[in-house]
Amino acid sequence: MADGNIAVDAAHTGSAGKGFSVVAEEARNLAARSVEAVGDTGTLVGQSIQDVKTGTESTNLAISAMQVISECIQSIKALMDEIALASVRQFLPGCQISLKH
Repeated sequence: MADGNIAVDAAHTGSAGKGFSVVAEEARNLAARSVEAVGDTGTLVGQSIQDVKTGTESTNLAISAMQVISECIQSIKALMDEIALASVRQFLPGCQISLKH
């Protein structure tokens, strides 16, 4: 086993070595596929993390937009209430109506 290649060394030992050589080759193939799978998994995890960050940012932007819209709606409602009150006061001067916010 001086050259470090287990399959070659096993092949030199005869039929038993040939069987070991096949097993060793399959073990190497499995190890190579495992390394590739780990790399693929790492890539998928990294992409998933990025997708979660992007989704979180989008959600936060949507929440901010909804808060602004809600504030605008409240301002519009307050203005409409004031217009309605002014209209009532104009047409019914003696009426004592007030707005409660």
